[in-house]
Amino acid sequence: MGSLRRARRRRRLEASPRPVLILVAFLLCLAANARADNGASAAGLVQTAASVAAPAQAPASASNAVADALSQRLAGNELEIAGVPLPAVLKADYAAAGFRPIWTDDSGLAPAGVVLVDRLAAAEQAGMGLGDPLLAAIEARKAAQDAGTLAELELLLSGALVMASSDSGDLEPPALLIAARSGDPKAVVDAHLPADFFYWRLRRALPVYRGYVVAGGWPEVPSGPKLEKGGRDPRVAALARRLQASGDLAAVGAEPDLFDDALATALEKFQARHGLDADGKLGAQTVAALNVPAERRVEQILLNLERFRTLDRAMGERYLYVNIAAMELTLVEHGQVTFFNRVIVGRKDRPTPLLQSVIRRIDFNPTWVVPSKIARIDLLGHEHQDPRFLRDHDIRVYDGWGADAHEIDPDSIDWSQYSANNMPFVFRQDPGTENALGPVKFDFANDYAVYVHGTPVKSLFALSSRALSSGCIRMQEPVELAAYLLRNDPNWPRSRIDDVVRKATTISAPLKEPLPIMLTYQTAWVDGAGVVNFRADIYDLDSTPVGQMGTAEAPALVGAARAPAPPPATTGGRKS
Repeated sequence: MGSLRRARRRRRLEASPRPVLILVAFLLCLAANARADNGASAAGLVQTAASVAAPAQAPASASNAVADALSQRLAGNELEIAGVPLPAVLKADYAAAGFRPIWTDDSGLAPAGVVLVDRLAAAEQAGMGLGDPLLAAIEARKAAQDAGTLAELELLLSGALVMASSDSGDLEPPALLIAARSGDPKAVVDAHLPADFFYWRLRRALPVYRGYVVAGGWPEVPSGPKLEKGGRDPRVAALARRLQASGDLAAVGAEPDLFDDALATALEKFQARHGLDADGKLGAQTVAALNVPAERRVEQILLNLERFRTLDRAMGERYLYVNIAAMELTLVEHGQVTFFNRVIVGRKDRPTPLLQSVIRRIDFNPTWVVPSKIARIDLLGHEHQDPRFLRDHDIRVYDGWGADAHEIDPDSIDWSQYSANNMPFVFRQDPGTENALGPVKFDFANDYAVYVHGTPVKSLFALSSRALSSGCIRMQEPVELAAYLLRNDPNWPRSRIDDVVRKATTISAPLKEPLPIMLTYQTAWVDGAGVVNFRADIYDLDSTPVGQMGTAEAPALVGAARAPAPPPATTGGRKS
C-alpha cells in the first residue's frame, strides 16, 4: 500500500511546475512528522501547517475577482471561516497556484464545485461525519455570486475535501489538491470522496485502532492447551487483559485465573467478529487472531479503505455485493441492506474472481453443464470410486459440446481407461434435488463461467470458513432472494415461484430492473451494528497492490474458463 500511494503521489507531482514540487516536498515532510505518533486527525492538519506563512506578494497570475479575494483572504495568519478552522495547507497550495480557484469562478459555483457539494452531502448521509458547522457554512454560501463569499466557499470546499480524506491512507493533502487543480477535479472527487456507507463505517474505525497503537497495543496471549468456561489457568488473566484492551471485555474478573461467564461471552464476541467459530473456547486459531498486533490491524483497515475507494462508483443505488473474504452476500438498495445471506466461495486453488457485472435473469431449476476442469478432476474421480455416481446424481454423459452431441450410456463406458488428462466426455446434470446448482441460478455475463446459485448441501453454511467451491458463489437462501427480486413482477407471485421449485420445472424469469453485482474482497469492514470485523486473507491478497487485484491484472484470481456451448437439452430418459 505504501509503495502504491508513493507511486500515485509521484505521478501527480511529476506533472506539476517545479516551484510547486519544492513546496509540496516541504509540506509532505511536515505531514509525515505530524503522523509519526499514528494519531493524526483532520483537526491536526490545521495545526500541522499553521507555521507556514502566507506569501506577502500579490498573485502573479490571477486575473479574476475570486483569485484576488482568495489572495486577500489568505493573507492573515488565521484560516477560519464561520467559526470553522480549515487546514493551513490551503495557504501554501493556493499561493503556489497563483490563487487560481478550483471549485468556483467569478460567476459562482463551477461545475466541479457542484459535483463536490453534491458528493459532500451524499458522503455525509453515508456517515462521513465532517460535522454540521462546516457543511452548513458551505450550504449558506453555495449560491453566492460576490467574489468575497465565493472565495470563502472555495476554501471551505477544498478544506472539506482535505479533511474528509486526510490520514486515511489516501493521497496527502498537497498532492490531492494538485491532482484536483491539474487534472479533472470531478474525477478526483469520484476517486477520493466515496459516498457509500461501507467506506465511512470503516473510516470511523480507523482512529479507534490508531488509538490502540498509541496506547501500546495489546498483550499477547500465550499458546497452550484449549481453555473454556469454568476452567482455571494462568493464561486466563492474559486473555482477559487482551480482550479488555480491544474493548471486547468491560473489566477483568475478580479471580484473574478463572475463565468465567463474562470472559466466555467476550471471547465469543471477539470470535464472531473475526470469522471464527464463536464457541467461547480458547483454541489455537483464536490465539492466533488475538495475537495479531494492533499495528497490523491499522494496516488492514487502511488497505481495505483503499479497496473501497477503488470500487466502481457506477454501481448505482442498488446492487448485489458479495464479499469473498467475508463469505457473505448483501443486497444494497439506496444505502440500506435489504437482504443478507451466508455464501460459499471458491477455495484457494480455485478462487472466486473479482469482477463486476449485471444480473438480467433468474434461472429456476437450471441444468448444470459441468465445467471441464471439474468434470475431469472431480466427477471422474467420484465415478472411479463409485460406478453408479453419475447415475445416482442425475448426470448425463455426452460425446461433445456442440448442438449435435450425442448422449452416451455411462454404463457402456470403461471409465478405468480415462484420467484427468484424456477424459473426452461432457457431463450435464439434470434439475432436481441432486443438482449442484440448487433450485435457482442468478446468471450474469463474465469470462469465468461463475454465477450465484443454490446448493443441495445446506449443512456447509454452518461452518465459519466456507471457501469450498470451485469458483462459483453458493448461497444459503436463493429462493428467498429470487422472490424478493421478483416481488413487483405480477408474472411471478410467490405462489408460482414455490410451485416451479417444487415441480423442478426449468424456466427463466427476466428481471425488469437488471441488478448490478460486485464480487469483491474486503478483509476488514464495519457492519450495521457498528462492529469492526476482520477476516482471514484466504487468497493471500492483502499483500497485493490494490490496483493489481482486478482479474485482468491478476490472472490467478480467475476461476473456471468460459464455458463452451452446452450439449443439447433432453426431455426423455431419467427424471428431470
